[in-house]
Amino acid sequence: MPQKFPSILELLRNQPAIDDDPVYTGIPAYGQIGGLDATHLAEMRRRRWLTTEELLAIYAWKEGGRNRRIQDLRRNLEGDVDFTKQLSVAAFASNEEYKRISILDRLHGVGIAVASVILTVLAPESYGIIDTRVWKLLYEYGEVDHDPEGKELTLESWLDYLPKVRQWAAELGVSTREVERRLFEYDSSCADALLYDTGDIQPTVQLKENAAPPLMVHLDSVLDQINQLPLEQQEVLVDVLRRRHIEQVRRQIAADARESIALFRAGKLQARPVEEVIASLEAALTEPDDE
Repeated sequence: MPQKFPSILELLRNQPAIDDDPVYTGIPAYGQIGGLDATHLAEMRRRRWLTTEELLAIYAWKEGGRNRRIQDLRRNLEGDVDFTKQLSVAAFASNEEYKRISILDRLHGVGIAVASVILTVLAPESYGIIDTRVWKLLYEYGEVDHDPEGKELTLESWLDYLPKVRQWAAELGVSTREVERRLFEYDSSCADALLYDTGDIQPTVQLKENAAPPLMVHLDSVLDQINQLPLEQQEVLVDVLRRRHIEQVRRQIAADARESIALFRAGKLQARPVEEVIASLEAALTEPDDE
């Protein structure tokens, strides 16, 4: 990816501020894993620790509802003993950054990337999430000198990454989380641009973001067009669609919640026993999909 700015700091200065951060406004529910509203998140920031159930919600949000490590994460709760709470308390009791993230890394199902999510949710002023996209961008600008693809994010990666994003945050007068989000959004916008830069592909099969689609567009024809893209652009397309789907689901959940609250307050939505609501949800989840 060609560099459009002389430095990461200039890139950040040219990126708009990011509104509606789920770390503050609320993390949506995914399937049977509940969400965390703004009040709940504020309480977590105040106390500086989290439970296993809260960790599940954070992980589901970060992974877009995928549950690759959910069962491993559940192992952090054994009966009345919540290791997530114990280790997150211990992490914030330390003033040394390598100890903080190393302690969280001891949790079942938690690596450096997920540990950085925990730190960011609990203290967004001081932390930002480390992930492949942001790391690759820093490598392209010469800010880090190893792991160009960001495939092996380690303790060393974190200790290299954190001081840099904190320094940029201090120079811009924003939170460390804000810096990380601007970097992520910039990389995402570049990925969108790459998707629609079809190179030598003939105009009849180009995918353009603002082109008006024909009234009768069949899925097969769309798939045929996608198949003519290079593999790199197909991978970008998958990632873009996944992120946009997550955002659409999040907005729909928020809209449904606001509508339900309004109806309830207006007396148009009748309260139901918790047992009845749970039974209805279980029935809906176990109902087979139509073929």
